[in-house]
Amino acid sequence: MNLDEFYIYRKEVDWSLLHEGLTIPLRLLVAFRNLLNGYERGIGRKVTLLVDSQPFEAQLINQAFDREKYVRHADVVQIRFTKKSGLPQKLQQVFFASYTYLRNERELVRGRKAFIHLPEDSREYFVLYSTARPDVFVVEAITKSELYEANTFLEGVSEEEFEKFSDFARRDESATIVARPQLAKVRKLDRSIGEDLKALYDFRCQICGENFGKAYDQRVVEVHHIVQFVRSMNNDYDNLMVICPNHHSVIHKTDPIFDRQSLTLSYPNGYHEALILDRHFNMNNQSETNAGSVP
Repeated sequence: MNLDEFYIYRKEVDWSLLHEGLTIPLRLLVAFRNLLNGYERGIGRKVTLLVDSQPFEAQLINQAFDREKYVRHADVVQIRFTKKSGLPQKLQQVFFASYTYLRNERELVRGRKAFIHLPEDSREYFVLYSTARPDVFVVEAITKSELYEANTFLEGVSEEEFEKFSDFARRDESATIVARPQLAKVRKLDRSIGEDLKALYDFRCQICGENFGKAYDQRVVEVHHIVQFVRSMNNDYDNLMVICPNHHSVIHKTDPIFDRQSLTLSYPNGYHEALILDRHFNMNNQSETNAGSVP
């Protein structure tokens, strides 16, 4: 992973984002936490956000709180901006469909406290990446239309096929399906989230605990989508598992059931295999999901 340029955070567009900023939890963000080592807690620092290559000023604040009192409280960072910076207006323009929907819904509930979510099939995303400069960040917008077009192009493509093409595209951007411009942002985001999760596990397989590539000074661990990405378009952390190539191949061939409560894979031949490493799954999720495909 290029430490000068990495994924930081994906935020679903909401009213607050379009007007004043966002909060970034740091529990899983290894590379970003390392970047913030020089940022004094509780002190605002000027940063620049690039949107469509246009610079906008903002404040980055590494939030301060009593760490002795709140031992389990994860560090959080806020990025705040004002109307004067021009950034709210720019984001409202970029995410015009979301802004219009949220504005109209807020009119309907005027005078009542209500947090308004976008409909599931209309969600748009604000994605933050680092640059080689520690105080400059790039914002990429993933809009409803881009998600729809990407999903359309993935119809009929198998998960293994997409993964192979995505890996090859790191070296050859002309590689068939992943060369589609409608997939570029989605593929970049999916791969970037996966790279950060690999770092969280020190490039070790969650199932066997091995870092096979370490002896060869290589990183060969892979990221598996529990619910197939080509069908779900879901690259949230709770849909990702860091595993070695051997386990990845077995999972695709056998399609085991993943029990999120026990964090155990159950294979068709009756074999059960629990994860050795877990640093990101929600143990309170009681549901079972097919580890290789959508139920």
